Amino acid sequence: MVPFRRSTASSKAPTTAGSFTAGCLCKSETSPRSRPAPLVGTCLAWIGRRPSVLTLLALAAGILCPELPLSLTLAGAGIALLSALVAELLQLNRCASVISVLVALALASSARTNVKLGAMQSDPLTMAAEAEKEALLFGYVADEPDWFPDGRRQVRFRVEHLWVGDSLARSRCCALVVLARDLALPMHTGERFVLRGTLTPVPQARNPGDFDSRKYWLAAGVVARLNVSSEFQIAPLAGNAGPWMGRRLFAPLQRWARDQLYRRLPLREAGLLEGLLLGRRGMIDPSLREGFAELGVVHILALSGLHVGYVILGITFLLAALRTPIRLRWPILLPTLFVYVELTGSKPPVVRAAVMASTFALAETFQQRYDLVNTLALAGLLILLRNPLELAQIGFLLSFAAVLSIGLTYPAIHSWIPESWLRRSIPRWLLELAAVSLAAQLGTLPLALIYFGRLPAWGVLANLVVVPVTGLVVSLGFATLLGCALWDGLGNILASACWKCLTLLEDFVTLAGRLGLGSIQFKMVPVPLVLAVWVLAMAILLSPFPRNARLGLFGGLVIANGLLWSSWIKPGAYLDVLFLDVGVGDAIVVRLGHGKTLLIDAGEATPERDNGAEVVLPVLQRLGVSRLDAVVITHSHQDHVGGIPSVLRKMKVGRIIWNGESAEIPTLARVMQLADSLRIPVVRRCAGDTIGGFAPAALLVLGPDCLNFPDNPNDASLVLLLMYRGKKILFTGDIEERTERSLLRYGPLLDVDVLKVAHHGSSSSSGEEWLNAVRPELAVVSVSRVNRFGFPSRTVLERLTKRGCQILQTGRDRAVWIRIDEKKLSRVPW
Repeated sequence: MVPFRRSTASSKAPTTAGSFTAGCLCKSETSPRSRPAPLVGTCLAWIGRRPSVLTLLALAAGILCPELPLSLTLAGAGIALLSALVAELLQLNRCASVISVLVALALASSARTNVKLGAMQSDPLTMAAEAEKEALLFGYVADEPDWFPDGRRQVRFRVEHLWVGDSLARSRCCALVVLARDLALPMHTGERFVLRGTLTPVPQARNPGDFDSRKYWLAAGVVARLNVSSEFQIAPLAGNAGPWMGRRLFAPLQRWARDQLYRRLPLREAGLLEGLLLGRRGMIDPSLREGFAELGVVHILALSGLHVGYVILGITFLLAALRTPIRLRWPILLPTLFVYVELTGSKPPVVRAAVMASTFALAETFQQRYDLVNTLALAGLLILLRNPLELAQIGFLLSFAAVLSIGLTYPAIHSWIPESWLRRSIPRWLLELAAVSLAAQLGTLPLALIYFGRLPAWGVLANLVVVPVTGLVVSLGFATLLGCALWDGLGNILASACWKCLTLLEDFVTLAGRLGLGSIQFKMVPVPLVLAVWVLAMAILLSPFPRNARLGLFGGLVIANGLLWSSWIKPGAYLDVLFLDVGVGDAIVVRLGHGKTLLIDAGEATPERDNGAEVVLPVLQRLGVSRLDAVVITHSHQDHVGGIPSVLRKMKVGRIIWNGESAEIPTLARVMQLADSLRIPVVRRCAGDTIGGFAPAALLVLGPDCLNFPDNPNDASLVLLLMYRGKKILFTGDIEERTERSLLRYGPLLDVDVLKVAHHGSSSSSGEEWLNAVRPELAVVSVSRVNRFGFPSRTVLERLTKRGCQILQTGRDRAVWIRIDEKKLSRVPW
C-alpha cells in the first residue's frame, strides 16, 4: 500500500504557486496514450495502480453500514479471509483473493463501527443525558477551552466516573461543558475536576438546514452537555490525568501562543488570527465568519493543506537561511509538522496535509514517483482507522473532495489556458491559482449544495485575493510568535504588520458583502439529482476525448443540467407547512408549490437569541424563499412577535396581517414602526375574513370577533383555517377555553386533519368540547423540551391520546414538516 512507485519515465506538467497539492501534480503519473483505452479497462487499470484507493473504499463502505448484525459481519469477515487464503494457496485467480480481502475489510470495519457506536450509546453518561438527570462528574479536561466573544468557555471534559442517583458508574465518553462568562475559575488540559449539574443531550439539528452539532461532537466522543453557571457546580481535584505530552507540551504552547496574540492585537483581529493559526474559531466575529461564507472563501478559516503548506514553506525558508544541509531539512521538518498537528487538535484536514507532505518527502528522499491520489487515500485510511466516525464530518468530506478534485481536474483545466496568456502580461501564478481554485470548487460543489444550499458564485475570483493575503497573514502570524520568543520588541513590530494584513483581509470581505458578491442560495434539492449531475460533469471533464469535443459535451451537460433543475424547481401541485422549533413560541411557514409563502409568527427574540434571525431566516433561505407574500402576527406576546423585526429587515414582505390589538403595545409598536419605514402594508383581519392571494389554497379567519374583542391577548389570537385539496389545517395561536367555546359555532368546519395545539399545550386550552369538535388526526405542539411553564400539560396530552391522535412536539421531534399533495397528507423527512 505504498503511495509512491519507482520512477520509470520523466513527465512534465504545469506547476502552480497556488498550493502544495497543485505543486505535487508535477510528480503525478501522466502516461500519454496514442488512443483512448476502453473506459472500464482504463478505470480498472487506474485503480489497480493505487491499492490505497481500494482499501479506503472498502473501509468506508463498512463504516457506512454500522447497523449490520455484529455476529453476521464477524462471521462474514472470517469466511472472506479464509476464502482469500484458500485462493492464494491453490494459486487461483488473484482477483478473487483481492476481492475477498476487501470484503473482509469492509465487514470488519462495519463490526468495529457497530461496537464503537454501541459502546457510546450504552455508556452511563449517554443514558443519564437522554434522561436529563442530575449527576456528579469526575474526570479531567481533555483539551484547552474554546472561548467565545461573549465570555463563555467551552471545554471537552473526559468523564471517568459519574454519580447518578445513588449509584456510581464508570464512563469512557466525554461531556461538553459550557462555562458561564462570569465564572473565573481557570481550566486547563489534564486538570481534574468534579462537576455537578443536570446533563442534557448534545443539541442536534432542530430545523431544516441547521448544523448537526450532535453528529459533529459524537466523532470527538462527546455524548452529553453540561452548563456550569455557578462556582458551586465545580470543584478542582488533586492530580492530573491524560496524555503527558498533551498537558506538558502542547497545551502550554497553545496557551502561550494565544496569550501573545491577544496581548498584541485587537480582539477582532486576534480572534481571526487564532482561527487561522491554531484552528480555534470560537473568537471569530460571527458577522465576519458569515461574510467569508457568503463570499465562498470560508475554507480559509478551516485549517487545511494551505496552512500546512505555509508552515512547510516558512520552516524551509528558515532552515535555508540557517544554511542547514538539505539531507537534514526533512528530518527536522517532519517532527515540526507532528507538533503543529497536535497543536491544532489533530483535525482531519491538517492530518491529511501532514501525511501527504511526509509521503512527498519520503518519495523525494528515496527517488520514488509520488502519486497524489494514492497518498490521499492513504491519509484517509490513517484518519478512519483512528476514528471511523470522522467519515460523516463535513470537514473531512470537503477537505478530501477538494484535494481529489485538484489532483484529477487541475491538468485538464490548466490545458484550457491558452499558451499566449501564460506568455503575456497576466502573471502565470495568478492563472494557475485560479485553475487550482476552480478545480477545488468543482470537487466541493455537490457538498456545498447538499449541506449548505449555497453556490459560491464569486469564490474563484475571491480566492485570487484572499489566498495570497491569507498566506501573508499566516506567515506573519508565525513570524510574530517566533519574534515574541526571541525579543518582545520584534514581536510587536511583526504583530503590527500582521494587523495591517488582517484588516486588509477583513475590509475586502466586508466590501464584497456590501457590493452583493455573495453566494447563490438554493433550496433543498434531492441528493441523488445533485450527485448524478456532478458525476456526469466530472466524467465529461476527465474523458479522453479531444478538448473541443469535451467542451461541446460540457455545453450539452449545462443544457441538460438546466432542464433537470427546471423540472425540479418548477411549480408543483403541493403545499408545505413547517412548524419550526423556536422553543416556547410559534413560527410556522406555509409554502405553496408555485412559490407563494406565508409566515405565521416568528418566535421570541431575547438578547441571547433572536429566533427570527437565527431560525426563521436560515430556514427560508434553505427553502429558496426570497419574498414573503404575507406575515401573520397572531397576537402581541413576545414569544410570537419577537422575531418578526429581523425577518422584515432581511426579507421582502408583501403585507403584514394582525388581529387589531393596540399598536401602542411595545412588541407591536416596534413592528408597526419598522413596517412604516419599510413601506410594508399592514392590514387587520377578524372572524369572517379571508386572506387572499394563495389560491388554490383557501385561508379563512375564524377569530377573533371584532365586535366582541377579547381583553386577554391569548384569546385575541388570530385563528386561521387552511384548506387545500380536501385537507384542513387549523392554526390556533394561544387561544384558551373561552375562545374555543365561542369557535364551536363553526360546527363541521372545525373537523380538521392537523391541529396546531393552542398555547403550547397549556392546560388552559384544548378542552374536551373543543377536541371533540376538531377531531384531528395529527396534533403539533410548538414547545421546547424543557421550559419553566411545564408545557405541554400532561392532561392535554392524555386528552389527545384518548382520541387516537398522533402527537408531535417540536421540542422532542424537532421541526415538523407536513406536505399535502395530490395523493395525501404526509410528513416530510429532512
